[in-house]
Amino acid sequence: MDDIYESLFNACFNNDNASSSSITESAGCNSSLLFSADGGGIAFLDGAEFEALRRPWLAAIVIVIYVVVLTFGVLGNGLVFVTVASVPRMRTATNIFIANLALADCFVCAFDLPLNLHYQVNIVAPSSQK
Repeated sequence: MDDIYESLFNACFNNDNASSSSITESAGCNSSLLFSADGGGIAFLDGAEFEALRRPWLAAIVIVIYVVVLTFGVLGNGLVFVTVASVPRMRTATNIFIANLALADCFVCAFDLPLNLHYQVNIVAPSSQK
């Protein structure tokens, strides 16, 4: 197993023939190689980083964490934006900048987090089961 790892390492990081400076574009380098969870060497699974989400109880914990972060993120950032927008003395340049950041973070919480959760739990984890 050590010989396999050493040859893959040499192919990825010591490729003198590659004209590109990017490691992932080097010939022979496979960026999807990951170490297996049990420490038994290199795993060639696509999406192996989500291997833990195959366990239903762990997926439930991840879902609860996402829901809590999403809820508090949208409510907290929404309150910051509404406070700065509705109280005239809060409309300083610094507070308007903070309100802008809160609005952007609110959109990230509302639109990106649910899609990311859906991708992790429903698409990547089941397709990596073999």
